Amino acid sequence: MGAWRLVMALWVGVVAVGCSTSGEKDFAEVQRVTGERGYSVRWNQGSGADREVEREVRGLLAQPLTVDQAVQIALLNNRNLQATFEEIGVSQADLVEAGLLRNPVFDAAIRWPTGGAGGANVELSVAQSFIDLVFMPARRRIAAEHLEAAKARVGDEVLNLAARVKRAYFDVQAAEQMVELRRTSLVALKAAADLAGRLRQAGNISQLDADRHAALQEEAEIELTDAEADLKEKREALGVLMGFGSHPDWKIDQRLADVPAREIAPERLEQLAVDQRLDLAAARHEVEAAAKTAGLKRSTRLLPEAQLGVSAERDPEGTSGWVVGPALSVPIPLWDFGQGSVPRAQAQFRQAQRRLEAREVDVRSEVRQAEAKLMSARARAGRYQQVLLPLRHRIVEQAQRHYNGMLLSVFELLDAKRQEIEAGGAYIEALRDYWSARAALERAVGGRLTELPTTRASAATSRSTTQGSSASAPGSMPAPAPAQEHQHHH
Repeated sequence: MGAWRLVMALWVGVVAVGCSTSGEKDFAEVQRVTGERGYSVRWNQGSGADREVEREVRGLLAQPLTVDQAVQIALLNNRNLQATFEEIGVSQADLVEAGLLRNPVFDAAIRWPTGGAGGANVELSVAQSFIDLVFMPARRRIAAEHLEAAKARVGDEVLNLAARVKRAYFDVQAAEQMVELRRTSLVALKAAADLAGRLRQAGNISQLDADRHAALQEEAEIELTDAEADLKEKREALGVLMGFGSHPDWKIDQRLADVPAREIAPERLEQLAVDQRLDLAAARHEVEAAAKTAGLKRSTRLLPEAQLGVSAERDPEGTSGWVVGPALSVPIPLWDFGQGSVPRAQAQFRQAQRRLEAREVDVRSEVRQAEAKLMSARARAGRYQQVLLPLRHRIVEQAQRHYNGMLLSVFELLDAKRQEIEAGGAYIEALRDYWSARAALERAVGGRLTELPTTRASAATSRSTTQGSSASAPGSMPAPAPAQEHQHHH
């Protein structure tokens, strides 16, 4: 009985080790890592606290949303992200299984003699794989690496969703401003077309000139319709990312901000991305898991499994009763001695290494491309703000003076105003491209850019963010002012 108590104590200890990992504890690690990068996440499992989160989301929707609030709603409410969180539960369950022994096998056989006297022969046996116990720590280490990789992948998906929401938010901002601008342009062109119609009736202009202005008005109507449709599409895309199945009446808080006066310093961005990208961290854990798996395959190739147990047999003649003794079951490595499983594990290890190396190359390239797009968009927006918009504004002012002096027709004045409005639309697109490129660079680096060193921009774009301009853009676009980090167009 002492031996059986020892076996049961060992059994209870093994089960306790196998069940010790907590999914909540593992998710808390994801919360810590993403929190360090400025994002708060919660795993919705239907608890009372989760219902409190739903009330928090409804509270945020009651007011105009900032970009950070839109991101926070998505991180709390996006169903795809919540489904990704379940990977932690799956990997945690794999870790538990890696710490468990396989169930013992009970065999029973009853045989009766085909002739002559004698009773039934009864044979009983219970066998347990002891190889599982020997290599259980190695299996748990492999499962732990897979769990760490899963946590890193989940964290990386959080950052990926945040970047997508930011780009979608900037798209909505730009689309709303474009609708407002197209309406302003339509007002100007409609006024020109109405005036041209009256002048044509009076015989002061040709039918050709009147038709030209009517065509411009119709084109403006089409552009406004397209802009309104584009706004609906952009709002739908942002709403899906925020996890809305219906169409809540949410609003965004502000217009596109000017480019900041200082820009992110490009030094060490590549190395920073390699150090903190969570998808690279996941790939490193997969390499470690593959290495440990290859080692385990080498260790168990000649003896993949073996069973130890107790066998009992009753004497059919009834003279000696039951015969009890130990039983051992060991496979003979005659045909399969690991010549397939070991090379496969080694190849999977090398495959994981090459994928990690390729991913590092891709990440560095992604950072360089994102940084180049950011600087290009910044230069373009600065050119519009500093040069083209003030120039278009001066043209309108001069056209107004020439019109007052009867040196310019009203149609030429309205055309100058229309071109000023179009330049304002191009500036909106340039600002959208800048902030989208900034979100892409943030995603490429693997963390927020607000904590990184900044540097003064180049001379061409620095003037646009320090000198400002007194020229007012058309419609809803005011005079470009000295750009601050949180300054917006109204």
